Amino acid sequence: MLVNGSSSKIMIDFPMYVVEDSTLRVMGSLELNSSVILLLGGLHSISGDMGGGVSSNVYPVLSLPYIFEDVEILSVGDGGRVEVAYNGTFLTLKPGESWNYSYSVVEEFMDGFFNITVTITIENYGSLVYQHWCCESWERP
Repeated sequence: MLVNGSSSKIMIDFPMYVVEDSTLRVMGSLELNSSVILLLGGLHSISGDMGGGVSSNVYPVLSLPYIFEDVEILSVGDGGRVEVAYNGTFLTLKPGESWNYSYSVVEEFMDGFFNITVTITIENYGSLVYQHWCCESWERP
């Protein structure tokens, strides 16, 4: 929410993957081989007075620990259990489990100050079917 000043809205629009019905659909190609331990999906979205849209990508993880922004993947265990750390909080997530953390901060952007709600979600999707998602349009399958 804009709390002071003025600002133009920004739009982001680069959704590179979607997970639906136990299937990971990826725009573009991934080099998958026996060295890949897991796939990490990173997603950012904005809405409200700042603008709107979604940007996402998939990253093959070749070794652990692996750091992505403030999340550190520590290990992958039996049954697909994943151990992660977020800013000093240690989590163990089984396939199908997720963890959320939200906080608010006021940040300056362009000529305005915004009250921004940030939500961090870490989700273990477990084993998924990989599907290359490529077509002439950017519509979701």
